[in-house]
Amino acid sequence: MRIILAVINKELRRYRWSLAELIRDLLLLYLVFLVLISMVEHVFKSYIDRETLVIAFSVWAFLILNYFDAFAILMHEIKTGAFLRLSSSRRGFSMIIGLQILLAILKNLLIAGIMFIALAFASGWFIPSKLGACLLIAVSLVPAVIGLSFLTAGLDLLIGSARYVMQIITFFLVSLVVVPLEHSLFVSTFPVVQGMWLIRKLVFDGYSLYNLIDSNLLQYLGISIGYLIIGVLVHRFCCRKYYALN
Repeated sequence: MRIILAVINKELRRYRWSLAELIRDLLLLYLVFLVLISMVEHVFKSYIDRETLVIAFSVWAFLILNYFDAFAILMHEIKTGAFLRLSSSRRGFSMIIGLQILLAILKNLLIAGIMFIALAFASGWFIPSKLGACLLIAVSLVPAVIGLSFLTAGLDLLIGSARYVMQIITFFLVSLVVVPLEHSLFVSTFPVVQGMWLIRKLVFDGYSLYNLIDSNLLQYLGISIGYLIIGVLVHRFCCRKYYALN
């Protein structure tokens, strides 16, 4: 319990930022998103309406924040040697690393929710009854993205190409949250594709969360968790190689 409280206290101190810094970061994220959106529209030759833009940006920002936060947490623990000590104990690894990532997810969920409400009201479009369900599905997208963080951190240890991998994944995630790709059997197995399909069903087709609790939802959750497992396994393999070489 003391360890848990110490980790929570440490993370809360780390998450203290000024309002100006938060606004600056959100504006920067939005500008980056608009640039990437124009690229996606050019590649896929399709116009994106404002409702889709609001949802896509909110989900993308939530996923990207979690992706970068989880990557930063993992790299910090690796560089300080803490990961090597934690890896020798499953309980230690799951408790410390897992708790740090969980706190980051909760922080980013709050930010994404505020962004969604602000952008939706600013665009003159808002469905308050759907907000909770959309956030719930957005949270279920996180395991796949955390898996990508583990994968990126592992590859960075061996080949030092994290910056390029992160740039590719940033654009990759924009494409997945904006363009309806769920009709392709192969592409539907990519991270977050099925989740975005569920969100579009909720918002645009009038579905309730209860209507979506079927085999498709279970299949999507399986895909999301599968990416997390693969990312963790690749990361642990890369860590063993890294510590063996150093």
